[in-house]
Amino acid sequence: MSPACASRKIVAILSSLGSSIVARECTAAATARDRADVMGMGASSTALVKRKRARPRCRSTSTFGASAWLALSYFAAMCLALASASAVGSTTLYEHLAAPSLGGSASTSEDGLTKHFRRSMGLSDSMSNVGIASNDMATGVYLVHILSDNHAQGGGHWYERASGIMSWYSSGTNSADCDDVALHHAGHATNGHRLRLRTCRSWGGKLELQMSDSVLSDEQVTVTATNNEAVLGKCNSADDFQPRAFTFQGGWIGHSAAQRIASDSSASFGTSRYIAAMYDGTHCKMVRFTIRRNGDGTCVAQADSARYKSGACDSSDAAYVDKWNAGYSSAPFASTNAASGYGMHSLEITVPAALRALSVGAFTYDFYFTRLIPKLPQSVPSVGGSASTSEDGLTKHFRRSMGLSDSMSNVGIASNDLATGVYLVHILSNNHAQGGGHWYERASGIMSWYSSGTNSADCDDVALHHAGHATNGHRLRLRTCRSWRSSGGKLELQMSDSVLSDEQVTVTATNNEAVLGKCNSADDFQPRAFTFQGTWIGHSAAQRIASDSSASFGTSRYIAVKATSQHCKMVRFTIRRNGDGT
Repeated sequence: MSPACASRKIVAILSSLGSSIVARECTAAATARDRADVMGMGASSTALVKRKRARPRCRSTSTFGASAWLALSYFAAMCLALASASAVGSTTLYEHLAAPSLGGSASTSEDGLTKHFRRSMGLSDSMSNVGIASNDMATGVYLVHILSDNHAQGGGHWYERASGIMSWYSSGTNSADCDDVALHHAGHATNGHRLRLRTCRSWGGKLELQMSDSVLSDEQVTVTATNNEAVLGKCNSADDFQPRAFTFQGGWIGHSAAQRIASDSSASFGTSRYIAAMYDGTHCKMVRFTIRRNGDGTCVAQADSARYKSGACDSSDAAYVDKWNAGYSSAPFASTNAASGYGMHSLEITVPAALRALSVGAFTYDFYFTRLIPKLPQSVPSVGGSASTSEDGLTKHFRRSMGLSDSMSNVGIASNDLATGVYLVHILSNNHAQGGGHWYERASGIMSWYSSGTNSADCDDVALHHAGHATNGHRLRLRTCRSWRSSGGKLELQMSDSVLSDEQVTVTATNNEAVLGKCNSADDFQPRAFTFQGTWIGHSAAQRIASDSSASFGTSRYIAVKATSQHCKMVRFTIRRNGDGT
């Protein structure tokens, strides 16, 4: 198929308190003469072709090609080439890379921008370490691409690809955050399975890559019985498997399908019991079966007896239960289709999504990481001013100084500061000294931009992936907001610093008054510990903090208590909100 490329615009934005913003832009176009069987990937402005090297053209202006062009943004100014049918199923996407050793270090592309890791691992719905961590890759922002073909191991993937944008930090970490990587999937078939990817930091540790195989949908499975017993699979309880269809066996009924499956509420605790029924025009023929969970965690369906009655089948579940032992006639219980009577040939069940991910065997996964924005502008722009630009004209660098809160604030990038297109956003933050909590933090994502006038009031969040040394519970949020034409009509970039976790703080009192900080109400601050002072008690810790429900409206009052060998010593204190919000 013909390679297809249109406008490729990449903008990396680096910003925070006294930090920077970087924009990368490139337009790459592949012509019809570049026809070849290709698998799309490259770096900078190079398209890698299976049998020859195409030469995309990079321009500093924004262009939109003819209608025959396929407008796709392939992020790192890469020209996306569509693979021919003969390439489907190939395990090598980047043909310039040598295959790395299983579980070992990566192979690297000639330009040094793409690394290829190969890992063998068994996956489940729980995250597992991939075996890629810390300085396996340099600090930066990456396009990650994963190949999976694990259907033979129970994973469900046939020639599956998953791609996303990921931040990486190669030095030591000191927090316990995990950050999901938003992946886009394509391939032959998933069978309801979906790869999940995330990075996790550790205290005094390192950044590690983790992956899971999550199942998004239930599955209908038919299990054939042997001697009236069907092994359904691993389960948490007998209720996990819901019967959807039942096929009889036996010389008196053949492989007929049940017309009704009645639930037997009198089943023993921890089991599920059902009665399958079928009317053949003369008799109602029935088989009872029970689903139980064995000690090894496997659920089994066991048929135990057969019944019949003249005429049509009953219409309520309760009737089947009441008449099974007194009311219906016994029939021979058939263990094969040739035996007299009737029994259970097969059972169709619903396997819940959560259970489908329990048994994905070991498979070899290929991970490709292409570094984006490998070079930044050499000059540093002025704070709040216009951007500096890299020598190749592909990267713009803005610098902004701003105080952040949980509410969104304008960054100072709007409208025609950037050309209309698709952008890679990369944010750097090191604002711990200003109370933001970030130590060498990176955040990356994909953003659309429109440089002309707007006429609505929509705001759109930019999904960011984070990595760095530590967040201390703080998380950058980024969004674009439009405005009505009457209000200026332009697109603006906004950012906030949201706190995701509570923090324990000790505040020292002066003259028995402790200033706790800004609050919405006195209830915002919950006391966790109290330290006394005074020569009769010293700096002793309270053993109890009792709540005083008689406090005045709008205040919170407590009594700190400590028992000594002779006395119970107490201090009462009240939390109130002053007029300045403190």
